[in-house]
This record gives sequence, structure tokens and C-alpha cells, in this order.
Amino acid sequence: MKLSVFLCAKGLYIKGMTSKENDRLRQNIVQTVLEESAFEPFRLSVILSYLKQKNVSEQQFEALYPDGLPQLAQDISDFFDKEMLGKLPTKKPEDMRIRDAIELGVLTRLEVMMPYKGAVQTLTQYWGKPWTGLKAGKAIWSTVDNIWNWAGDTSTDYNHYTKRSLLSGVLASTYLYWVSEDDPDLQKTQGFLARRIENVMQLGKVIGRFKKKKVS
Repeated sequence: MKLSVFLCAKGLYIKGMTSKENDRLRQNIVQTVLEESAFEPFRLSVILSYLKQKNVSEQQFEALYPDGLPQLAQDISDFFDKEMLGKLPTKKPEDMRIRDAIELGVLTRLEVMMPYKGAVQTLTQYWGKPWTGLKAGKAIWSTVDNIWNWAGDTSTDYNHYTKRSLLSGVLASTYLYWVSEDDPDLQKTQGFLARRIENVMQLGKVIGRFKKKKVS
């Protein structure tokens, strides 16, 4: 039996349930997947099997996630972004350098993922599939946009996109380093991240000089 759904500003909702009930169900699905999917394939049949144990039916899942796993993976990424922003100060401290703020943002994102590292490893493998490339890029872009916005970036010209593109590469490589390392205190990952940010800062200076020469 198919469930009736309706579209609102926040996405798809199941008719007959309140907005809070729909939000709670999506949160429960995300939480269940993070808790149960460690070292299990990020595969629809596997996910549905342990959602069933939590009394979430296949029809409910399909109603909330008509696009399937990519949509769920994005919800998981949004969950981590929300947790990250909740742990960061309301705005970047005035005495903090931008590079330090960016490093803090990335490390905080890793900290909120730490309790679910096993699930993140399987999710990373899923994002690495050839057919998920655009969706994975969108999820990473959303995270770096949140970090730059928190850090106080207000650029609207090419700098807006350049900063986010460069940080997307830093974030993706740092994720891959972190999931492959036994690094409970993030010290090794922090060192890797600092080196990547330094590389990007140097690249940014080169790009900036090139742009100025081109204009002149």
C-alpha cells in the first residue's frame, strides 16, 4: 500500500502525520542508520531490514525518500552539519584567523562524526561510487558553505566559489584520511588538515595574482 505524501517547504511529508511527527520520523531514520550501519553496506535492502526492526515500514521510507539512498545520505550529511554548527560558537571569534576558523570548522565536523565512524566509513564507500558523484559533490559543497558562512565570508564574486571549491577538495581529502586512520584524538588528522590548508592558501595566492594580472 502506497502512502500519500505532500510537498512543503521542508520536503516530502506523509499525509495524516503532523509536521513534527514527520520530522521526528526522518530523524529516527537517520539516527537508526548511523547506529546500525557500521561496517554494513549502505544498501537499500540492508537499511530497510534494520529499519523494520525499529517499526519503520518500507512504505514510510519510500514516502519520505522517493529518491532513495542519495536523499538519505544527504539527510545524514545535513544532520552532521547541524551538529557541527551547534558545537561551534555562534560566529567566528574576532581574534581568530580565517585559516584557524576553517580548521576548527572541519575538525568540529569530524568530532561530531566520530561516534559514528563505522557508519561514516560505509557511507564514504557509497559516495565513492561513480553514479553518486554529483550528489556527493552537492553534500560536500553544502558543508563547506556552512563552514565559510560561519567563518564570516560574505564574498559574492568569483571568490565565493573559489573559496568553496578549494575547501571542498580539502574536506574530501581530509575525510578520506580520517576514515582510513586510527586517530581517536584527531591529532594525525589535524596535522594532515593543516598541511592541506597551507597548500590551498598558497594556491589561493597564486590564483589571486593570476586574476589581477589578467584584469590589468
